[in-house]
Amino acid sequence: MKKPNMLYLEVRDFHPDDIITYAADKEGITVDEAKARWDEMLKFLVLCVTSDKIHAPSALVDGMWHAFVLHTERYEEFCLVQLGRFIHHRPKPEPLAEFANSIEEIFTSFPDSPVRRHLWVPGIGDPLTLVGDCEDGGSQCVGNCAEVGCSRITMVRTQPHDAVVAMSAI
Repeated sequence: MKKPNMLYLEVRDFHPDDIITYAADKEGITVDEAKARWDEMLKFLVLCVTSDKIHAPSALVDGMWHAFVLHTERYEEFCLVQLGRFIHHRPKPEPLAEFANSIEEIFTSFPDSPVRRHLWVPGIGDPLTLVGDCEDGGSQCVGNCAEVGCSRITMVRTQPHDAVVAMSAI
């Protein structure tokens, strides 16, 4: 099995302009913001096929995933040809554990392409505030752990709100 970073480097140039433009129009965002969300969605999909854990995206990444899934033939071809298997999009009422899996891995798996944190973990005061144990084993993170020098959340202690989507990938 390929490492996440290696597989992402192979697929990151796949940017179908029509799907990205469709998503930008649907979400009411700029094409540049849609491209950023597309890149994070690709990282998410790569995690789904390279990790032994089940993952769930943030709501912002999930919106792009929805746009891609709606283009069924292209989504299926991308999954099968580029990722090696089809990734199902399944609703889940409480995706907290799956989202925690994603947060834990997303910030450490792609050293050649920094993760856009604002698309995964909103800042303090945004709809989702995560509180967790940080990589150093003792500090507490609130909001974006990078603000206090941490690179990942290892345990989420609060319930998700509208920033976490009720979906998981299998």
